[in-house]
Amino acid sequence: MIKGLDYKFLILLSTVLSCTILAFFVGFIKDETIVYTHFFYIPILLAGVWYQKKAIYIALFLSFLYILVTLFSPQAELSVHVFERSAIFVVVAYVIGVVSEKRAKGEEKLKETKEPIGNRDWGLDTIF
Repeated sequence: MIKGLDYKFLILLSTVLSCTILAFFVGFIKDETIVYTHFFYIPILLAGVWYQKKAIYIALFLSFLYILVTLFSPQAELSVHVFERSAIFVVVAYVIGVVSEKRAKGEEKLKETKEPIGNRDWGLDTIF
């Protein structure tokens, strides 16, 4: 592992970049605007697990990208479904972020309670 290199950030950046390329390819070359959005959940979930509520920024970026690609694609049909799907991205990012924060706090509490138990002398050595 190289010092100072954040692998989580690089993985997240590569998945967002892949989703961006996929959106433009599928939206403008294949004239499809629905199927590829399922891939957007990969960077949203990764960001939620690794960066908690900051995943909302990734979800907002991907939502904005999705709306723009749908708006400017040759089969431009900007409907309510596009905005619903975009809102779901943000909701999923928020929920995963909240759950991830609670998990991190629970792990921290577990470490705090584990230290005093591990340092305690139970007196079992006198029994045996």
